[in-house]
Amino acid sequence: KEHTTSPSSSSSPPKSLILTNGTIHNITIATSVSIMHLGQIYLPRAKLWWPHTHGSQPLYSVELTFRSLDGKSDDAVDGNNNNPTPAIHESTTQSTFGIRTISSFTHPKTKSFALKVNGHPVFLQGGNWITTDLFLRYSNSPKRYLQELQLLRNVGFNSLRVWGGGIAETTYFYEAADQLGLLIYQEFWMTGDNNGRFAGDYDWPLDHEAYLHNVWDTVKRLRNHPSLAWYGGGNELFPIADADSGNGSGGVSPPSDIEAGIKQVISDIDGTRPYVTSSVMEAGDDESFFDPEKSLGPKDGPYGILDEQLFFDRNPGLKTPVLSDNEIHRGASPSNVKDKDAPGRNIGFQTEVGSVSHPELKSLQRFLSPEAMDSFPDCGETSDRGGSVNEEWSYFKYLPFTESEDIGAVDHICSFLYPPLVNDTSEDGVKSRMKSIEDYTWAAQLAQYFQYKTLFEGYSMKMWEYYSAIYLWKSSSPSPTLRGALYDWYLSTNGGYWGARSGLAGGSPVRLVLNLQDFRLHIVNTLSLTLSPLVNEVGIDEDWGVKWSSYTLDG
Repeated sequence: KEHTTSPSSSSSPPKSLILTNGTIHNITIATSVSIMHLGQIYLPRAKLWWPHTHGSQPLYSVELTFRSLDGKSDDAVDGNNNNPTPAIHESTTQSTFGIRTISSFTHPKTKSFALKVNGHPVFLQGGNWITTDLFLRYSNSPKRYLQELQLLRNVGFNSLRVWGGGIAETTYFYEAADQLGLLIYQEFWMTGDNNGRFAGDYDWPLDHEAYLHNVWDTVKRLRNHPSLAWYGGGNELFPIADADSGNGSGGVSPPSDIEAGIKQVISDIDGTRPYVTSSVMEAGDDESFFDPEKSLGPKDGPYGILDEQLFFDRNPGLKTPVLSDNEIHRGASPSNVKDKDAPGRNIGFQTEVGSVSHPELKSLQRFLSPEAMDSFPDCGETSDRGGSVNEEWSYFKYLPFTESEDIGAVDHICSFLYPPLVNDTSEDGVKSRMKSIEDYTWAAQLAQYFQYKTLFEGYSMKMWEYYSAIYLWKSSSPSPTLRGALYDWYLSTNGGYWGARSGLAGGSPVRLVLNLQDFRLHIVNTLSLTLSPLVNEVGIDEDWGVKWSSYTLDG
């Protein structure tokens, strides 16, 4: 139904309208007005957009046309040019959007950032996204973005973190995320590697004004996408100046004027999404180390292969409670910390935890030379370069499949030999090896499968008790690599992909997890609904004390 407003030269918002279809027109604005508020449009019986693990993704479209009848044209009605026709200036824009609410809170048990969608807490299970290609060769390919995000959705991810060392992703990326029901955590373009904390300078970027202009353009470009959940200031920054907390220079990142500017831009032209300054800060007893209002977690990591049982511990692969880098350097013990239950002593929101990656054989042959293919690492190799590690393997960021010495040095590839070999040498001192690159690659797929399956099972089992989120480092592969990806640059999945999919049950909201430490069976429910057991229960093997029950959602 068409609705006409009275002409006005004022920029004040007109009265709100209730429409399902319609046109707002005949609004006269002064030439000096740059922003014109058209009021609120209400859609009766609107369907809510959800992450795919919780519901559907209905999308709406809006088209806005600006038409001006002012001015004079070159054409005249009569030969004397006494009755010129008005010149018509017209511009049209279109946007797709979804309807949902986003809010954040500090979870009382995890003591970390947590997200609500449409009023419901959502356990975030996802991965770190760098970009689709190292040289941005697919940045204009909606097909490539859809393919990659579909792969990650099928794993069971409901969220992706767009890492601050990368880019603000393209419209094609966000359109795919809108369609597939993925929640996006978009960081701005800072990282501790370059912005003072670990390297570079706290004053960077050099041109603060240009940086904030880019922030404004990015927020304006992305704000209509329902998949965009919240903004982050950057990766592993340090927003608090305190020598005791490891920030001995006294500098802060982002610089204070940029931090204030980012918050102002989001408030002015978005106002619907949370903002968190940094992905992590530092482990410690008080807010000078970790403040859940400024950071998602105190630390991140680890990034190597672990004994699968460790994923059922708190802070797997790290000491509990977690220690700061300074404390580790001083040789401090977790038993000596002042407050073991402080928010900064445990990781409630895990922004990065990673492990090994090894492509399937056909992909490996596409970027390694035949000589490098035959020079796969020996059993028990613990280094990423030198020793038995070929130079090409090092160049492509090889990560060992052998645990570090302090946690047992088990080789997860050679463990598949028969009899199993952990970390051994023959009597003449020669290191053992798998028989061929085919055998090595086959065993690597199984090792990745078990590693990523238990990683996601362990974190999921303790959702809302220890954790509010788990993000894998990393999930995508913007170039051929031998670490940190569930599929390779050629889009071929590896064993880790299928392990992660098994651990997350492909995104099913209800799944079974077997704790590898005590062999108890756990039922994981990610929905805000109570589960009720069916009447039929079958006890199996009473000697082991295991009882299997079938469950369903009420209704």
